[in-house]
Amino acid sequence: MARIQFLLPHVFHALMYNARVRRNYRQQIAEAWDLARAAPSINVDEAVALWQFETDRLNGLATKGAAVLAADALVGAGVATQTKSDGLAMYACIACIVYLVSAAVAACLAQMPTKRYAVQPSNVLDGTAATEMVAVVIANEPLGIQLQNLVYVSVRDTFAALVLLLVALISNLVC
Repeated sequence: MARIQFLLPHVFHALMYNARVRRNYRQQIAEAWDLARAAPSINVDEAVALWQFETDRLNGLATKGAAVLAADALVGAGVATQTKSDGLAMYACIACIVYLVSAAVAACLAQMPTKRYAVQPSNVLDGTAATEMVAVVIANEPLGIQLQNLVYVSVRDTFAALVLLLVALISNLVC
């Protein structure tokens, strides 16, 4: 069963897992500011480094999602050239389209606007910036996990679609 599941497009698995992540982290998000404020003292430089790393990571994941959409367009153009296929090539093209749709859905979901927590300028003025940065990182953790899952699925399924496109191309060349 696990081998069959491994071969299927993963967008639905990612969506189900992301729903569990949202449920499991709901309490942590609610307590993020209490957790950060309960710390005895927070080093400002370490808080800035942590916050900057997480912000860059989230932005990088979103950028990868956009790049995968471009790759999906190229694979889709390749599939469009195989419309007269039959036999193995036809089945490979159909499977390629299924994986391509899964990858594109995951990449589009990674690109959708989501709720992100941010540090406000008022936090700098009132001296709570370090605490707020740590709280923002804690609160954005589930979003990072969800984005990472979607980007992984989009890359994985795009690769599977590309392999299937190559199978279709080779099958058409041989037959």
